[in-house]
Amino acid sequence: MGRKSQDKGRRAELACRDFLRRLWRGAYRVGIQMPVKQPDIDRTPFWIECKGSAEPSGLHPWSALAQADRDRTANHDPRPILIYLKADRKPAVVMMLATEWLEREAGRELERIFGE
Repeated sequence: MGRKSQDKGRRAELACRDFLRRLWRGAYRVGIQMPVKQPDIDRTPFWIECKGSAEPSGLHPWSALAQADRDRTANHDPRPILIYLKADRKPAVVMMLATEWLEREAGRELERIFGE
């Protein structure tokens, strides 16, 4: 990976971390991840993979999802995957598997109804 690409990825991870700290103050960027793969941002209820690109066409959400799923599975981590995508001069977008989103929201709705 070239230096410019690494820098853009690092900037996307830092922007994601700063955004997520609004909810989870302890969120931090993991950085170098060898040999054990970890989420790009940790100390949140999600396995987070961040991707940044100059152009939206340079973002590959399905590749990011596959990477996150491989790493999460290798770590036996039960957290749902959240993909953070940021292209230059565009708003950030997050993506989740619909099944994981629905499971998470169903749990929240049950908590609201039953107060558990």
